[in-house]
Amino acid sequence: MLRNLLIMFLLIWTYSSFGQIPRLHVDGRNIYDQNDSLIMLRGFNWGWWGEALPEDAGIIKNELGGNAVRLAFRWYYWGGTDKDNPMNARDSLSPGNIKPDYLNLLDSYIEWLSGEEIWTILFINSDQGAGKNENHFFNTPYLNEEFLETWKFLANRYKETPYIAAFELMAEPQYQKHKRDVNREELVGWYREIADSINTVTRSSIPFVIGPQNYYLPDSLTNEYYLDGYQVIYAANMFKPHDYCVGDPDLTYPSAYVNKETIETYYNVPLQFREKFNVPVWVDQWGASRLSNGYVEYTKDVIDFLERNELHWTYWNWRQYSGDRGIFERYPKWSGDYQLDTLLFELFGSVLLDDECLISTSSISETACDSYTSPSGKTWTVSGTYLDTIPNSAGCDSIMTIDLTFDCPNSLRNSTILPLSIYPNPVKDFINIELEELCDDLVIEVYDLTGQFITSKNYKNISRLTYSFEGLKGNYLIKISNTKGKTSVFKLIKQ
Repeated sequence: MLRNLLIMFLLIWTYSSFGQIPRLHVDGRNIYDQNDSLIMLRGFNWGWWGEALPEDAGIIKNELGGNAVRLAFRWYYWGGTDKDNPMNARDSLSPGNIKPDYLNLLDSYIEWLSGEEIWTILFINSDQGAGKNENHFFNTPYLNEEFLETWKFLANRYKETPYIAAFELMAEPQYQKHKRDVNREELVGWYREIADSINTVTRSSIPFVIGPQNYYLPDSLTNEYYLDGYQVIYAANMFKPHDYCVGDPDLTYPSAYVNKETIETYYNVPLQFREKFNVPVWVDQWGASRLSNGYVEYTKDVIDFLERNELHWTYWNWRQYSGDRGIFERYPKWSGDYQLDTLLFELFGSVLLDDECLISTSSISETACDSYTSPSGKTWTVSGTYLDTIPNSAGCDSIMTIDLTFDCPNSLRNSTILPLSIYPNPVKDFINIELEELCDDLVIEVYDLTGQFITSKNYKNISRLTYSFEGLKGNYLIKISNTKGKTSVFKLIKQ
């Protein structure tokens, strides 16, 4: 333990002496590092306590391209001996209510990850206390107090440790098992109590992770869980459909039961939550067992979904075997000589690593009226900061940060829509405008994206015309109206 503390001290001293301690902070739906650089958390769970090896952090960073690990710390409140539960780190007689050997192991894990500049999301895995058994944190005062003490102890221990990304306050709360004891409001109140307790130590310098009831089911992330006044990353897992993910032999991918469309549907609620409250959302666990028929295609399609929707994620699991039908990534199943699943490197390395590519970044500010379409074709209707990815000149990713504001002058807002079609868009020099009926008086006005007037032109007795954009550069709003008060406004992209 002394060696671990010394190494941790040297890491802290190095960052404190020569720059800021690497930390994350939340701003709107985005996560930034200590240099205000945008961060997408993508990595793996170290879920089965005691399984990680010293070289794993380097493998995750250098061979799989991950930058984050969700680190489970097994701390069960119920009694029993080490024989009954050898992974239980809880000991009420030790500092922080943690067995010294287990604390030493936790220090080692965090040391390995910090040394590779991998972000650690730390959570206390204590699902019995979260409502799995009848006696739990919500109805047992001494357990409640001990849990808070343990969190404060860990927060104080790692408050200056580099690359601590967030504290996940409670893993997989299950209050539905005992509805008579706990309701949704109590769970959110418990989150606040834990967060306030930790903040007395960290002074709000480390974000929190919270998720909805019952194993973080994605469709449970509803409005009640919005926690105002804190730095929060909202979590929901993606083990849906659960029977397929754990390897039901009667199910396969793709099929009518599980396919690309169902993947999109499963995560509708968290995506809506993100848009409504402008907060970051993280898929804390996802994956399928090697026993799942078609799990390779399933994994590829989930990665595609996560990347397209700019969701933070950590895959379950890494060097972990959790039973005959569990989520695991080692094989052969019952051999003592486990081998790393090389498919992981093909699936994740190809997405997260590209040694031949130089990724470029840029930032722009845009103002729009009713909607905004990004260079890659994404459409947004709410002000905020967004990420967009397009190919750069080298054929690699160019990641663009778009600071988007919706502020449309009243003169550019549609009242009664004038039925017409307009094409092509994007436009090179000319656009075609076709109305559904003959118009006695037609006015075409052109504005820039801030609503500044550029030019206008009037037409008489017309139903079809060609309008010139020669000599203009950039993107524009075109307002087309008649004398009957009908108006349509379009955004035109000038090539």
